[in-house]
Amino acid sequence: MNESELRDGLRRTIATADQPPSMNTDAALEAARAAHRRRRTTVAGMGAAAAVVAIAVGGTVALSGVDRLDLTPGGQGPLTTPIATSPQEAGTETVWPTGADGQPQQDRTASNGERFEQGARLLTELIGVVPAGYTVPQRTPILTTPDSTAVLTPDTDPWSRYNQSQFSDRVGGVEVWEHLASLAVSDGPTTGRLYVEVHTPGNTLPADTCGMAVSLWGLGGDCQVVSAGGKQVGVVANTSDRKEFDRWAAFRHADGTVVFVAQSTTFRGATAPLARPLFTDEQLAALATDDRFHDAVTE
Repeated sequence: MNESELRDGLRRTIATADQPPSMNTDAALEAARAAHRRRRTTVAGMGAAAAVVAIAVGGTVALSGVDRLDLTPGGQGPLTTPIATSPQEAGTETVWPTGADGQPQQDRTASNGERFEQGARLLTELIGVVPAGYTVPQRTPILTTPDSTAVLTPDTDPWSRYNQSQFSDRVGGVEVWEHLASLAVSDGPTTGRLYVEVHTPGNTLPADTCGMAVSLWGLGGDCQVVSAGGKQVGVVANTSDRKEFDRWAAFRHADGTVVFVAQSTTFRGATAPLARPLFTDEQLAALATDDRFHDAVTE
């Protein structure tokens, strides 16, 4: 307690007493402390009320997993951070990274330049791991956000062949990026989904293997640690009501790069799901540790 708080407490005690208070220092101090606690409680209540209002206003905007293009692991996905606003650093608005034209980007998503090319390479690598006998749509990757209200098929849905590279934040002066690639994978009339998401070094995803793994898109799930080539990988079974993925694997490389590889036997534009998963848990774990996804997005 400082001198100002002591004086304030004394004034409050004098103002509310029916008789002049005795010169009891302990009593005065206790009164001052009580006044301080009341003020602190009032301020806290105001903050909580403001938070409720903010949630009530912001709650009208819903992000489904399918339409989530702002990534904040795992993701959060989705999410993990307030992804609708520009990232902040030291109380000031962060300047977007410089694009290929030498000017700051207009938003967090790269539409050209090296970072965009890294995302395109990630898509190429994802196509390269599709098992024999399955096909992927022969579409040109696009830059627009898929429309969640449209009735689409694997041949017309932008998510059927999609990549994105997104600036996340600056941590210790280092730019952190999140890259993704998504594919519809078909076996005749049935279609599922294959997905990879890579967070570059400096990311703030949990250090714990399963804590990191369940952070993908905020889905949670049941995690087990699987060994792949002597490396510890978190493999998760989705238990949420959001069924973007059935299972996925997550691995942190030595340099801090985190790779998620996810799969689903269903695809939102398809009428029939795959008869079986594309990969076993062990195969998913091995893919997450594969250098191909790491190297596609690191310089």
